[in-house]
Amino acid sequence: MPGPFREPFLVAPTTSFELHPTFGFREEYTDNFTLASRGRTDNFRSTLSSGLNLLINRPRTKGTVSSSVSASQDSATGQGDYQIFPTLNGSVRHTFDPRLSLTVTDSFTRTDEPSQGDQGGLRRERRTFTSNTFSIAADWLLDLIATQSYYRNSVFFGAADTVSHILGFNASTRLGALMGLTGGYEYSLRETSGGTSSASTGTTTTSRSASSESTGHRVFGSLSRRVGQFGSAGVSSSYSIDSTDDNDSRTWNISLVTAYGLPTGLSLSSSIGYSLLDSDRSGTLSTISTNTNASYRFVRAVISLGLFQDFRQTAEEGQDFGVVVTRTMTGTFSYQLTPFINTNLRTSYSRNEPTGSGNTASAQASSTFAAGGGLSWQVLRWLSMVLDYTHTERSTDGSRTLTTGSSTSESSSSTSSDVSENRAFLSLTASF
Repeated sequence: MPGPFREPFLVAPTTSFELHPTFGFREEYTDNFTLASRGRTDNFRSTLSSGLNLLINRPRTKGTVSSSVSASQDSATGQGDYQIFPTLNGSVRHTFDPRLSLTVTDSFTRTDEPSQGDQGGLRRERRTFTSNTFSIAADWLLDLIATQSYYRNSVFFGAADTVSHILGFNASTRLGALMGLTGGYEYSLRETSGGTSSASTGTTTTSRSASSESTGHRVFGSLSRRVGQFGSAGVSSSYSIDSTDDNDSRTWNISLVTAYGLPTGLSLSSSIGYSLLDSDRSGTLSTISTNTNASYRFVRAVISLGLFQDFRQTAEEGQDFGVVVTRTMTGTFSYQLTPFINTNLRTSYSRNEPTGSGNTASAQASSTFAAGGGLSWQVLRWLSMVLDYTHTERSTDGSRTLTTGSSTSESSSSTSSDVSENRAFLSLTASF
């Protein structure tokens, strides 16, 4: 789907444009800079950054555009070796009339942080890469039917390059006073090229050719009904076909969906269902799918929990690892000590297993566990400080726990590996 639109938060709501420069310093320490299971390397990374934040508040055009450039030096690589990491994030919406609007979003980054290469924890090496995600969406209200047409482009440049194009359309309408119906279609084109493929879910690389191209078709729909004053429930389903030169795969899902919220602070959105992946090359696999998020706000505290499990086409999200089944669990607790000091505790767990569609079914599965906490302090109106610590455990194994069904490839018997890392940083940011 298109990227989310972020409303601008302006100091003076009557202004049309606000330009805010930012300057920052960050000192980060890690006890395993190269993310190696043996021969750990300590590293101190010193980073200086500068950026600009543009806030737009025109009568018909609203949005935010933020850019920054940082220069980093690592103690492990010696003096005088600098790395430049630019970022750009933008979200702008133009309203032509009450029925028609156009939204453009873009997110660009250049970094060597593995977690920014894949949110599920598939990328497990420190290597510089560049990624960009662009989307444009037109929302048009036709009588009682709300339509949306969109285009989304994802680019990843690293050891292997991945370019993804998605063109989609959806429409939704009300059926009476309490029911709603939504349906849509997506076409996708994905290209992976350059060098030997580094797409792996563990220590074993896939057998993907250096260059490949695939296309996909996806149809989806949902029917929901309002339940009471604060809730809704319904059913959703999707079916997709992905085709490459040597393999066709079909994915089907059906789920029950619910949403519930109370003004007192409770918020819940959940889906639970069944997903089936049928691949010409790797056989048939199935899994229980869910995407559940719950949060509750106390007077000064907020607790949030999240659970996700399903098949993922990673080439549409960034680096191409093929189709994998992913389970992620997250938990966050934040507490406001004073109006200017906030603290948080967090934990997360993710596991990825290859399916044989776009990767090798016998490759190892990967798991990542992370836990940490932090403190943010608004020292002055223009100066903020963040202190943070994270402990991460990364491991690989040959077992299959997330799927059931037949497969033409056996699980990997390769030796498992474990990698741990402790990371802490202190950052100061000045905004004017």
